[in-house]
Amino acid sequence: MLFAAVATPLLLSGCGGYSGQVITPGYESLPRCAVREEIPVDELDQDRLHDCNPEGLNIRMPDGRVVQVYAVGGTYSTSGSDPGLPGEITVINWGMEGVGVAFRSGDERRVWGSTDRARGKQEAAIPALR
Repeated sequence: MLFAAVATPLLLSGCGGYSGQVITPGYESLPRCAVREEIPVDELDQDRLHDCNPEGLNIRMPDGRVVQVYAVGGTYSTSGSDPGLPGEITVINWGMEGVGVAFRSGDERRVWGSTDRARGKQEAAIPALR
């Protein structure tokens, strides 16, 4: 099983970013989310993940892979070459809006978010999901 994982800061402010998406000012004052256990991606939109910084959160994907949320403005991306776990997963910490997760494999496309705003930003940031 071969996976490639990359964590990089996004240029999501000013003129940079994906599809004009920016990090909303004010995220610096957000408290860290108190969640310590892994959260299934299908349960990402819950009150205890609203109005906090999800940095460090571990998210379990439907196929069993676990991805981590990095600092605000950071992205985590992984893709598997194993036929049992194909596809690419991208996680972006949007700060004030929460965290967005995207999965794509062939024609399959899915997007989740800890809030509707995070989900919307994630969909706009990853053009291939449309």
